[in-house]
Amino acid sequence: MKQSIIIADSGSTKTDWAYVSGDERKSWSTGGLNPYFHTRQSIHEVVEGGKAGNSIPGSVSSIYFYGSGYGDPEHRELIRDVLKDIWTDSEVDVTTDLVAAARACLGREPGVACILGTGSNSCLYDGKRIIDHIPSLGFIFGDEGSGSWIGKELIRRYFYREMPDDLTGIFESEFEMDRDFILNTVYHKPQANRYVAGFADFTYRHRKHPYIRQLLRAGFELFVKSQILKYQNVQDMDIGFVGSIAFLHQDLLAKVLVRQELKPRVFVKSPMDGLITYHLEKQSDV
Repeated sequence: MKQSIIIADSGSTKTDWAYVSGDERKSWSTGGLNPYFHTRQSIHEVVEGGKAGNSIPGSVSSIYFYGSGYGDPEHRELIRDVLKDIWTDSEVDVTTDLVAAARACLGREPGVACILGTGSNSCLYDGKRIIDHIPSLGFIFGDEGSGSWIGKELIRRYFYREMPDDLTGIFESEFEMDRDFILNTVYHKPQANRYVAGFADFTYRHRKHPYIRQLLRAGFELFVKSQILKYQNVQDMDIGFVGSIAFLHQDLLAKVLVRQELKPRVFVKSPMDGLITYHLEKQSDV
């Protein structure tokens, strides 16, 4: 009997989906499904809309859902129930985006897997499971080096008049730099982390500017110090990254890593291709 699977990789900004059945493959994207920002009803509406809009069958063999915010058993049960409501007869496995990063970057090999996108995180992986990880403290207390950290730093430096004049004018032309508007958006509207991370696009467009390179280097060094260097014998391990920030700035990030005698292995924007390979290989082992 032909096995069909659905794989979902959900971050704070978006969720990438893949349907695989034999030679047939479909992919689509929806909004992020972080349970800290969504209700059961809103998650159901997003998932159902993606299924209907892409003509995905109502019956599949297995669903593998990876998501930011799903370390909590209650949150895992929530998304599992939603998926079982929509695909009633499917086996559903829910785990964290860190597991997705490890499987996509390292497959079945040991090493350190990192996320550097809207948020940031890392883990120590033995080729089968996560055996250690520095806890993520999220948008307010953590996410060092991520899009949200970079965005916060740009906003802070702009208002504190620390940004060079040549960049300040460009920054003002690209963003609405009204203090009251920004504070109201951050403190009173949903998904503030996504809004703030949107400012990080500026650093890619102006990545050759010395001031921007200094800012990025500071963020990456902080991530390495607070996350990667906490693992024992990490200099002997391969290190993989997923996420838009790591992918877009991989040259600078790699230099930061090498200075600490670390071994970068791969930088991927999205873990989906690696996850498809991982699950298809697992199927062939059965």
